[in-house]
Amino acid sequence: MVVLNACASSKTDPLTAASFPRWFLRNGHRAFVGTEVNVPDAVAGAFGECLYGRLLQGRRLGEAIVCARRDLLRDFSNPLGLLYAMYGDTELEVEEKKPYLHRALTAAGERGG
Repeated sequence: MVVLNACASSKTDPLTAASFPRWFLRNGHRAFVGTEVNVPDAVAGAFGECLYGRLLQGRRLGEAIVCARRDLLRDFSNPLGLLYAMYGDTELEVEEKKPYLHRALTAAGERGG
């Protein structure tokens, strides 16, 4: 899985149809996550934290993306998680889960999402 948490990393060049997602998937990577347009650094950082936290929690990639979008909206009142796109296998998951590392599971337990 490749997460390219950079500005417009999922964007397709309209003149050549070249894109990072296509290149990575054609070269053996099972999934790609990136942004369709430029995103502020704070949003990229928060989305990455939420995404990896949900993956470590045991969520599959597709579900982790949805949860990370909801986390941004719930915790920061920010809808920009919708700018992230995922290509490839939605069922990927980490082998060794570490749910205690995700902030959503500390003290109060799972808050939903």
